[in-house]
Amino acid sequence: MESLARGSLRKDLAYLVYSEGLMFLRNNRLVEASNAFKRAVHEDSSNAKYLSYLGLTVALLEKDIPKATKLCRASIDHSPFDPELYFNLSRVYHLAGQRVKALKTLRDGLGYEEDSPLLLMGLRRMGVRRIPPFRFLRREHLLNKVFGKLTYKFSKAIPKRRSKDDTSAPQDSAWIEDSIG
Repeated sequence: MESLARGSLRKDLAYLVYSEGLMFLRNNRLVEASNAFKRAVHEDSSNAKYLSYLGLTVALLEKDIPKATKLCRASIDHSPFDPELYFNLSRVYHLAGQRVKALKTLRDGLGYEEDSPLLLMGLRRMGVRRIPPFRFLRREHLLNKVFGKLTYKFSKAIPKRRSKDDTSAPQDSAWIEDSIG
């Protein structure tokens, strides 16, 4: 009984430290953020988000891309349905100048959650555009412009299907919006 309570306290402490780490990261206090995420992982190494954010701060602070990639990949292996983990790995690749890998990672995440606002925002920030309706014409051609706008409006008008078990909660990292730039 006592060990269960101790385990629960460790997880609670890990979450509090993780929350502090997010606050430090929002305020660009990378050393404090890194220390907080290290402590969170130490207290609860089974939490994929803690690993992912530790990987992100390793990339931002230490510039150790292989280590950061390994941490972020491990988090995705542990929890492959969390779009935030893919977003963090794409940021690591982006920081390393590996744009193609960053885009592929965002698209891989969209394979699990196709309408993830976080991943779609990441693609938009990286400048990814839809394929023109008429590929044999230049993007600027009048037909591509008109049909592109029409297909976009139709795609927004048709409601997307949601799975029965969709219980996705709001992201606790809305601050990331300005981070890809």
